[in-house]
Amino acid sequence: MPPAREPLDLTPSPLATDEEPLADYPGARPPDRRRTLVAHDVRLAVSEWGAPDAPPLLLAHGGFDFAGTFAVFAPLLADGGFRVVSWDQRGHGDSEHVALYSWDADVRDALGVLDSLTHEPIPLLGH
Repeated sequence: MPPAREPLDLTPSPLATDEEPLADYPGARPPDRRRTLVAHDVRLAVSEWGAPDAPPLLLAHGGFDFAGTFAVFAPLLADGGFRVVSWDQRGHGDSEHVALYSWDADVRDALGVLDSLTHEPIPLLGH
């Protein structure tokens, strides 16, 4: 019988403040702005990098992750002229845990974030 493994800690680390580094990785940078958005009765934590008036670009993280995972990639895109916006999906990071988790709910949340930025089409990158 193989030895027992230690359980994985899948708790996302909180986003960094200006006083503490987000990650010990060159180029990692905390968001320029953070806000809470209520979309379809769910509190979502939204992070933004780049100028507020720059063209928006949405980044969606994968399962068991959070917006802070883009702390290296998002600043590169922001420095290239985009307003990079990502959110902690329901039940992830600093967003609210809820009873309903589904693909449709994820799409509604993404549309809530999109609607808080513009009603025009914009690019979305998924991880």
